[in-house]
Amino acid sequence: MDPVDIEKFDKWSNQFESMLMQLKSHEKALLSAAHCHPLADTAYLSECASQVSTEKHLTKIGNDIRALGFCYNNLRASMQMNDEQFELLK
Repeated sequence: MDPVDIEKFDKWSNQFESMLMQLKSHEKALLSAAHCHPLADTAYLSECASQVSTEKHLTKIGNDIRALGFCYNNLRASMQMNDEQFELLK
């Protein structure tokens, strides 16, 4: 039995790379938004545009991280090796 399902490995490796790029993009957007908006533009934090923007970016980043974990798990599943061998690849 081949230790790596090349088709699945390539698929999830490419997906992982795409999600990592998206995470970096959302991180840059968050940093940019933080520099462009005042800390608080209203008396109520829940209505503050910068707070809403920050929460939106953090939600996207959280989703990216979950997607990266999903890709990682599928990437790992495409490789038929024990945990010790897989850890050595890191």
